[in-house]
Amino acid sequence: MAAKRMLAVLTICLVFGLGAVAGCAPQAPTPDATADAGAEASGEESQSGKDREYTEDELAVIAGAEGTTHGDIGEDVFLGKDYIDQLYDRWDMVAEEYSPEVRTLPDGRMVQRTPTEYGLASGAWQTQANTNSYNTYWLDSDNRGCGSCHADLGSVLKNMAFEHTQVWNDDIKSNLTVQECINCHHWAPGYMEKNMEFGTLMHAVHFGARHKVQFAEEYGGNCNSCHNATDNGQGMEMWDLVKYDHLWGVNNIASEDLGDVDFSFEQETTQDNAFSFEWMHAYYDQMRHGAGVLGTNLPQSLFDNWEITIDGLVKAPYTATLRAIL
Repeated sequence: MAAKRMLAVLTICLVFGLGAVAGCAPQAPTPDATADAGAEASGEESQSGKDREYTEDELAVIAGAEGTTHGDIGEDVFLGKDYIDQLYDRWDMVAEEYSPEVRTLPDGRMVQRTPTEYGLASGAWQTQANTNSYNTYWLDSDNRGCGSCHADLGSVLKNMAFEHTQVWNDDIKSNLTVQECINCHHWAPGYMEKNMEFGTLMHAVHFGARHKVQFAEEYGGNCNSCHNATDNGQGMEMWDLVKYDHLWGVNNIASEDLGDVDFSFEQETTQDNAFSFEWMHAYYDQMRHGAGVLGTNLPQSLFDNWEITIDGLVKAPYTATLRAIL
């Protein structure tokens, strides 16, 4: 508690009038100042509503007696200490109530989506707490971004009505982010019919007739759920893509400052079935995919007689069956 009292003293000195010059500089006490300080401190209501009594020496310090230094202002010797204590206690309770959420994903992994803040810099002039819960209380980070509503984007794609290419990976439990969605929907000539349409699609999905009630009322969704409004000329940024530029508690650390850090990997995990990213392109690819989903096998003759032709800008065009190539 002693440390935060000193921070509070520095705060008071800087806030009143001309700051340290007017409020905390050594000056001779005046009778009126001493009388006013004594009246407030001895029996009448203080700023915090609590009764306080001060000694003559303490009243002299409060009044700014000649020769007073910051070292003379102890944790129990400045007016309004109770009020400052209440500020610290309030923000400590806010920090506990709004501590970053730790979420358990469907596969059992535990994820903290919002970083924990570091304490405020000692002596900061606006200091009135050990933290002001900037990430969670003010920016509401736990309730923003795709992961605030969708615990696992891989599961969303896997189970949605429109079948996607298998960009998720159940074997290695990769974490799918909105960046993977943007990668295809932003620019994929020859694959996507419309490029740079991710924003158009997502706004229609979330605010369209089918889902807008659920998005707004059940999940409390609004523009800030997905976007970050800025004054840096970037307009409405995608929150998931820029959040680590805005959140507190994310610091770049030089490799030499990491200390002893253990990294490990293993090569035992394998993926049984590779997938074709192009299965949506041709009718026979779709047929093969559909058969695989149903757990059935297409006739072996289709593969035995499947012809592949190499022609165009080659010296010796040829056609061969898949069986011959394999």
